[in-house]
Amino acid sequence: MKRLLLFFFFALFSPLCIANGQAPVKVLYFHGQMRCKTCMAIESQTKKLLNEDFAKELKDGRITFERIDISKSENEKIADKYRIAYSSLLIEKGEVAGEDVLNLTKFAFANARVNPQFFRERLAGIIRKALKREIE
Repeated sequence: MKRLLLFFFFALFSPLCIANGQAPVKVLYFHGQMRCKTCMAIESQTKKLLNEDFAKELKDGRITFERIDISKSENEKIADKYRIAYSSLLIEKGEVAGEDVLNLTKFAFANARVNPQFFRERLAGIIRKALKREIE
């Protein structure tokens, strides 16, 4: 009976501890006002993956997704912080904001539109590693 109670206790509270004890993995999608089909595919395939494979992590705050229009003046600071000048896909996985950022822009442009299944599979693996705080 004690084991069963402990199991339920940890199952209930461990996501809260993880979300509160570590910075979330941030998926950052930057874009401009004018977007090509590939740019739109990057966003749609990323959102599809997150909603289908990482819904729980999105809900409990272990993963966040931010869509940032760099053509808007209010987003100038965040674009400068990450040194973004054009459409980009970044994964921030560090405890300190901006320190451990993986730039997936080239990979995303090469695959999101022409090979969406491979794009989602590879991105899912990268996000899983980021959740475990493994360095790629």
